Amino acid sequence: MSAPQVIIVVDPNPALPSWQTQLYGSATVLRASSEFELRQLLNQHSASLVIISTQFQPSKCLAFLTALKDASVAHLLPLLFSLDLTEAHASFPLTNWGGKFGLIHSQTNQAEWSALLNRLL
Repeated sequence: MSAPQVIIVVDPNPALPSWQTQLYGSATVLRASSEFELRQLLNQHSASLVIISTQFQPSKCLAFLTALKDASVAHLLPLLFSLDLTEAHASFPLTNWGGKFGLIHSQTNQAEWSALLNRLL
């Protein structure tokens, strides 16, 4: 398994929850909260994984997916949706993203994270 070197996290909250930072280990984590910021980061950095929060409205999630697709030249960049289990509901577009799609949440443990990375990277 190769560990992701650069992870872009798209999240409306100013700080990442501690459970996420524990999963990411030594990877460089870059943050975006808008489609514009995501496009800038995708143009400036060679990301190995993108994580999008389900706290965004579905139309915003679709805009993020479009930005990610536009930045994927040779192949689709792996994508994870981050579910907040404290929220009453979550919405995100259903996609198989070329087999490079997964979900994480506050109960995702290190073994599940490793299995996701093995499958996606």
